[in-house]
Amino acid sequence: MSIIKLYGLPRSGGTLIYNIVKELHPEKNIEPQTHSYFSDGDLIVVTFRDFRDSIVSAWRVGKGFDNKSNIKLASYEGLFKYIIGTKDNISSHLNKFKLEKSNRKILFLKYEDWINDYNFLFNTFENFFNLEINKKKRNDILNKFSIENVKKMQSEYSSFKFYDKNTHFHGHHVYNGKPGTWKEIIKNKDQKILTYSIRKELNQWEYRDFDDLTSFDAYILSMRYFLNVFIYNILTKNINQIIKITKK
Repeated sequence: MSIIKLYGLPRSGGTLIYNIVKELHPEKNIEPQTHSYFSDGDLIVVTFRDFRDSIVSAWRVGKGFDNKSNIKLASYEGLFKYIIGTKDNISSHLNKFKLEKSNRKILFLKYEDWINDYNFLFNTFENFFNLEINKKKRNDILNKFSIENVKKMQSEYSSFKFYDKNTHFHGHHVYNGKPGTWKEIIKNKDQKILTYSIRKELNQWEYRDFDDLTSFDAYILSMRYFLNVFIYNILTKNINQIIKITKK
């Protein structure tokens, strides 16, 4: 029997995918997604999302809000540890799956391709898992895991630290699910620097970064980014990284 395993970049819709895959394979013991690379498994589902949405979402759940009535706005400095964590996860885990896509059976699910088109998701799963998902099954899954029902589940938990042991939905898990929500939750003046900080990774995974960026803007953004890297490493006592930066 084929072993199905799931990887998701943190805050990329992987919990929803986990629950849908479980519904499609009731005979299997599907484990929740991991955020780390693994070399085993027969059928691998990899979930990722615009990294800016992932970063801001990680910050949001830490601040404990999931709707506009109590929205807070992130600053670049407040996001920085999540930027570093996301960049590290991409290079150490997500990119490894990409390197193996030609010799392992891996399905890459780009959040923006399916979140507003579940038939696309179901059709993709039919092909990948070689099964049929009839209309009733599709509707049942859509109703069970609608954003309204997920929000009801998460409302039972006071913070992201607590979660449902069956679905693994946490308190404050979902905000609105829409791609591009990061722009609503970060201060306008910090949108460019967030994009600049994750620019290489966005390009690697075919996301848009800047329509236009002058060399002067790039210089200012790079100075701010490296200043924050330096401060971050001081605060985390990462002496080796400080030495590397000062030698550049």
